[in-house]
Amino acid sequence: MNAKRISLLLTLLTLVMAACTLGANPEQDMTQQELLDAAVATVSAQQLVDAGNVVPLAGSQEEVAPPQVEVTELPTETPLPSPTAFLTATPSEPVVGVTVDTNCRFGPHVGHAYLGAVNTNEKAAVLGRLADNSYTLVENPDLAGTCWLWMSHAFMVSGDLNSVPVVEPPPPPAPTFTPTPEVSYDGQWLVSLGGGGEAPLDFTQNNNLVTITFDFFAETVTMTGALEPDGVTVYGNWNATDGSNGTFAMQIKKNINQFVGNFESGGALFDWCGHRPGANKPSPCLWP
Repeated sequence: MNAKRISLLLTLLTLVMAACTLGANPEQDMTQQELLDAAVATVSAQQLVDAGNVVPLAGSQEEVAPPQVEVTELPTETPLPSPTAFLTATPSEPVVGVTVDTNCRFGPHVGHAYLGAVNTNEKAAVLGRLADNSYTLVENPDLAGTCWLWMSHAFMVSGDLNSVPVVEPPPPPAPTFTPTPEVSYDGQWLVSLGGGGEAPLDFTQNNNLVTITFDFFAETVTMTGALEPDGVTVYGNWNATDGSNGTFAMQIKKNINQFVGNFESGGALFDWCGHRPGANKPSPCLWP
C-alpha cells in the first residue's frame, strides 16, 4: 500500500473519530453525516487526481471552436440577352387576280393596243393605278414589260390597292390613218345571248373601233371594243342601263355573215353569237 493511500485512510479515520466526539453545540459543530460526506468527497477527489482526470469546475465553459461556415460560391451572374430588335413588318406586295380572263392593254382604254391578258389562273404585281382605281398598271404575265388591266373583274390577292402610287397613263392613241377594211361590218345583225332568243343588233365600225348596241329584255346593252390586227377579232367591255357590266370577245367568221364569242356577267362566262339577216345562226355559238 503506497503512501498516498495510507495518508488518505488516516484522514478518513480522523474524520470519523471526530464525528463521534462532537460537542454539544449543534450550530457550530458539523454533524456526523456532514463529516462522512466530506470524507467521501475528499477520497473521490483524490482518486480522480490519481487517475489523471481533470474535472472542470462548475460553471466553467469549455472553449468551443467556432463552427465552420461553409461558403457556397454564388453563381456568376449570367448576362441577360439583349432585347431582340423587332423587325418592321414589310407590307405585302400588291398583287391582283381576276375572276374572268381580262385583257391587258398598252393604256387604260379599249382603243389601246392589246398586249396580253390576265387569266383566272394568273396573278400580276400592281405597279401603278389611275386615281379612280378603274385601271391598274401591272406586270404583264404574258410578255416582258407592263400593261394596263381593267379592274372591273379584278380583286386584290395581297396588299392594299390604295397604297399603290397613282401614275400618269399614256395619252389616248392618236388618230392615225387606217386603211378602210376591205369588208365593213357596219349594219344590222341578229344576236343570240346565252342560248336565248334573237334580238336586233346595230354594229358600227370606225376604223378599228367597234360599237355594238342592242336591247336585251328591258335593258339596252352597249359594247365598245377594238378590232385586232387580224381584222376579225374584237375584245372590249359592255355596259347595260341597269348598271351591270362586263367584258366580251367576238370573232367574225370568214364568211363575214356570222360571228361567235362570249361575254362575262357576274363572274360567269356565257356564249353569244350573231348573224346577218338571211344567214344562219352559227353553231357552236361559244368562242373561244
